[in-house]
Amino acid sequence: MKTALVVGATGLVGRYLVDELLEHGTFDRVVIWVRKPIDLQHPILHQKMIDFEQIGPVDIEVHSVYCCLGTTIRKAGRKDVFRRVDLEFPLQVAQLALEAGAHAYGIVTSMGADPLSKFFYNQIKGEVEKELAALGYNRLLILRPSMLLGERTESRWGETIGKLFMQLFSFLIPLNYKAVHARKVARAMRIKMEDSDLGTEVLSSGSIQAY
Repeated sequence: MKTALVVGATGLVGRYLVDELLEHGTFDRVVIWVRKPIDLQHPILHQKMIDFEQIGPVDIEVHSVYCCLGTTIRKAGRKDVFRRVDLEFPLQVAQLALEAGAHAYGIVTSMGADPLSKFFYNQIKGEVEKELAALGYNRLLILRPSMLLGERTESRWGETIGKLFMQLFSFLIPLNYKAVHARKVARAMRIKMEDSDLGTEVLSSGSIQAY
C-alpha cells in the first residue's frame, strides 16, 4: 500500500496539498498528523492525533512525506519556539519516516533560505534544508515560495498589506519575487514529488508560478 504522510495539513499550503493528494489518486492512503481532528472525510484519508512535542516512531510503512509545518516568529512568540516548529519538528519527522521506509521528502521553506543569512527566519529555513539534505533521502524536494496568497484561518495584517501592494504593482515585480498562491505551491509539490528518484531539487518561487 503506497502511503503519503502529511504534516502541517491544516496550514495554508497543507490544506491545498491534502486536496491535491486526495483528488489525483497517486497514493492508496493519505495519512495526516494533526493536533486535533479536522472536518474532512475521504475513503483514503486517515487522521492521526499527534503531540509534536512527543513524536513517537512512525507505525506505518511510508513512501513519501510532505512537510508543510511552519509558523512565524510573531505567532511563536520566541525564537526558540519558532526554531522548534520550523527546524526540529521537520527533522524529527524526516528521521522517523526514513526509518519507516520513506523514499521521498518534500518541504516548503521560503525564498531567501540560507543558513548563513543575517535574518533569523531565513537562517532557520536554510538550516532545515541543510540538515534534511544530510539524511540521505532518494528524493528531497525543497520549495522556496515568496509571499503566499490564499485564505488563511488567521488574519495577518502585515501580510494583507503586502499582498495588496504586490498585486497592485505586480507588473513591476520580477517573477521570482511575486506573491504566489498556496494552491500553486501545493500542486508543484504534488507533481514534483512524483519524481521520486531524482535526488535533491530546489524549486524557486518563479518556477512554482508555472503550476
